[in-house]
Amino acid sequence: MDQKLSILQKTLLGFLYLSLLVIVILSINATKNIGKDGFDGCMKNECAKGEDHCSKYRTISNCCVGAGGVVGVSEENYICQFS
Repeated sequence: MDQKLSILQKTLLGFLYLSLLVIVILSINATKNIGKDGFDGCMKNECAKGEDHCSKYRTISNCCVGAGGVVGVSEENYICQFS
């Protein structure tokens, strides 16, 4: 490597390293929200916004899918099922 990097190349390389670091950090944090505990934590945060907000299908679906579950219906209520 006898060639020197230009300022633009150094900037792009730094951006690449920073992007990889962010991806690793987000991946690690995402694995903490998997499963029933992750779903319960997500719903707790959503229900803090209002009781009517936490009974919406979209809210339940977002938390459930994010936690690795599947939305189902039980006794006319939406539930999150994990396999």
